[in-house]
Amino acid sequence: SAAAEPAASSRAGAARRHALSALPCLVTGVLTLALVLALYLAQPAPLQQLDRQAYDLFLRLTAGGEPPPGIVIVDIDEKSIASLGQWPWPRYLVAALLENLDSAGASAIGLDILFSEADRTSVSHVRSMLKRFMDLDMTVQGLPDEVLDNDAILADALAATPSVVSMYLRFGAERAPLPAASLPAASLPAAPGLAVRELEAPAPGVSPTAGLITAGSATLPLPAFSTAAPVAFYNADLDSDGLLRRMSLVIAVQEKIYAGLALRTLMLARGVSALVLETGADGTEGVRVGDLVIPVSPDGTMPVLFRGPGRAYPYVSAVD
Repeated sequence: SAAAEPAASSRAGAARRHALSALPCLVTGVLTLALVLALYLAQPAPLQQLDRQAYDLFLRLTAGGEPPPGIVIVDIDEKSIASLGQWPWPRYLVAALLENLDSAGASAIGLDILFSEADRTSVSHVRSMLKRFMDLDMTVQGLPDEVLDNDAILADALAATPSVVSMYLRFGAERAPLPAASLPAASLPAAPGLAVRELEAPAPGVSPTAGLITAGSATLPLPAFSTAAPVAFYNADLDSDGLLRRMSLVIAVQEKIYAGLALRTLMLARGVSALVLETGADGTEGVRVGDLVIPVSPDGTMPVLFRGPGRAYPYVSAVD
């Protein structure tokens, strides 16, 4: 018993010395974890840029190969402008372009063009301007009434073809909010065109728009166009270094949820009229288009997986 006491005391002392020697490592580990957590929450600019560069490297390593078929860029390029004149073109030309694309078998046409003002080349507009500013009465003979207004021609083409027109959303103090009635009801109202399926019930009273990027107002296409075709936003959010790495699939405007141009065009091509947001405890988790589920962040954005450099997809001159 007398011999056991010094041995036990020796073991206890060794344990204390071991604990004291491990204390600096433990403190260092805790401080390092706290620092990493703080950096993650604060997201300083250097850390964000490092994350972006890692994503760029990932894209360069994985890009390549043939892009999936079925997507074509119709380009209003220098060749088209040289042939048909400066942009913007008279809208009867845009109408002819849509009709030709429809005849060629396009299942959906997304127009990343904002038609928010009347066509000033319309015969009716030229006639009114001559009267207003020069007091001249212009007489037009031999033209049917339906060709006097280029906007009416384009509206008819939009209604007759599988087309999606664009609006531009505005955030913060860019512009005072618009009345809800002025937003195009033909796009994606919260009900009944939008179904929300909860994978995990959010907190009671949480709106389906909670967590999504929210716009205060929008620059809209002319009413004749927004009633003739679905409307989608075509905003692009660039990173601070001027590159586009993420895109919004859905954005909330005055408690209504609208789809981006790419998503709305995909819906039209697949014959899907109602969008499903899959939500969980953290908010939106995915966007469902028919049987296709696109994972998104809670704010409704997704990283863009670029297929390669510019012109990875086929381009066709608009004049062709």
